[in-house]
Amino acid sequence: MHLLAAGDSLTYGFDVPMPSRWLSKLAAALPDLQVTNLGMCGAGLDQVLQRTERTLREPVAYDLLFLMAGSNDIMQDAENEQPVDIRPLVRKITAFASAHAALPIVIGIPPEITKEAIYTGWQSAPAFPYAVAAFQEYGDALVRAFPQATLDFRRLLASNEYDDGVHPNIYGYAKMAKHAQTYFASSNS
Repeated sequence: MHLLAAGDSLTYGFDVPMPSRWLSKLAAALPDLQVTNLGMCGAGLDQVLQRTERTLREPVAYDLLFLMAGSNDIMQDAENEQPVDIRPLVRKITAFASAHAALPIVIGIPPEITKEAIYTGWQSAPAFPYAVAAFQEYGDALVRAFPQATLDFRRLLASNEYDDGVHPNIYGYAKMAKHAQTYFASSNS
């Protein structure tokens, strides 16, 4: 099975060596799985969807699309220090999935952010509660939109499995890989 994984730094495996990235670990654990990682650090949802669209036009056959994006949009919008409207993000993902209905899609729900994100500069203190609420609402909306096709990482990681309150460390990525391995192994059977 050839998996096209599209997303931002959480898909990419930011700040750890390639063998420690969750998609690398997933591919190593599932020998029949070939992974193309399109994760782009700092990318917003529109950038991820545009790059994915271009990639899908290439003469490569993919069996499954994994899409986990929107985190950067949420964190940036939360800096306005007011509730984040996640509906446009969900609409864009739903429209993209509909436009590519021939390709099975799994929607990744990103891990929650922790307060450490404030101290490491990823989120301001006043914006943090808005980001946390938006991440929860976003995950819930994606589960409703894709009830049979979500890989939910929200409550997977312990605080010591983050590098900076946003990105997992090597232990967090290993846990994400194990969670994904269980999901994809059961999907293939």
